[in-house]
Amino acid sequence: MKIKIRERRLVKGLTQQELADKCGCSRQFINQIEADGSINVSSKLLYKIAEALECPIDDIFFDVVVCRGGQDGTTVDSRCDD
Repeated sequence: MKIKIRERRLVKGLTQQELADKCGCSRQFINQIEADGSINVSSKLLYKIAEALECPIDDIFFDVVVCRGGQDGTTVDSRCDD
């Protein structure tokens, strides 16, 4: 499963160094995660990254598609893996 943090980091306006500082790891490791999204990362670090990016941890793995639909016009939050 591919880890997707670059998009979320850019949306938050963080540099790799700023994210690394918030997570307690090196900028080089953040770069490595972003370059090779299938790298092994501890669950503890993934939770720190999600916390720093202010998003649920599953948003690091799944694309969130929000659409309006249904008979009552409700919003559907659908998560799908690439």
